Amino acid sequence: MNDLIRRPQKIDASGRVIHDPRIPADRWILNIPPSMNGGKKVRLFFRTLAEANAERKRRIEAHEGTPRELRAQLSERGLTPTDAVNYCLKHAPKTQKISVAEGCNRFFLSREASNCKPRYISTLKSTLKPFVAKFGKRMMHEIQKDDLELYVQRLTAKDGRTQAAPRTRANTVGYLKALFTFAVEEGWRGESPAATLRKPIPDETAVSILSPGDVAKLIETALQEAYRDSSPHYCSNCTQARGARRFHTSTGPTSKTNTSD
Repeated sequence: MNDLIRRPQKIDASGRVIHDPRIPADRWILNIPPSMNGGKKVRLFFRTLAEANAERKRRIEAHEGTPRELRAQLSERGLTPTDAVNYCLKHAPKTQKISVAEGCNRFFLSREASNCKPRYISTLKSTLKPFVAKFGKRMMHEIQKDDLELYVQRLTAKDGRTQAAPRTRANTVGYLKALFTFAVEEGWRGESPAATLRKPIPDETAVSILSPGDVAKLIETALQEAYRDSSPHYCSNCTQARGARRFHTSTGPTSKTNTSD
């Protein structure tokens, strides 16, 4: 486009350069070809050459914004970027505008119609209730992945101050995935923003096992006088405790405790 910027001048029949009387002589003209302007030629006028060059640079960057590799692939098939855009607009799924609140209500109804267990429906509604309260007035197609990530990250416990447990946030992510998958199936969105949403890793609760010493203490405590009662089942319980004690002392480390009555 270097040759597209010129002074407003004409060449007469004798080859003499003359100024175009319809345009001030101090203007610079930038001619935009049809291939760069949607099939329509345009002339732009500027007072300085610097302004014309700036607009020229902007137009070139906009025109070459399409990756060269993509343009080459289209050219091999005899297509242009405009052809590709028109095809996408023609075949892209039409999204129906619906609010998050209405979308959630329809999602709940669909789960109830699928004969899901009442407990699941109750948990589903209670889990998504804060989400509806925050995003209920927004449209389903407006929700982005960043919105969901921030929502899950800031999810709080019932006290409203401390952050919700990782397991709670992980369950919330699972329900959000199900909600937006349903939205895609209903045509409210082209794709799910929760598809690649990661679940927080729940805290692992360590499982402790009683040591032989703990078992011995438990048996001694059960045999103490303070825990005896007049229940007719006490004798059998006491006999079972003594039997467990004898088994422990016979199979475990040698104990100096006298196990005989």
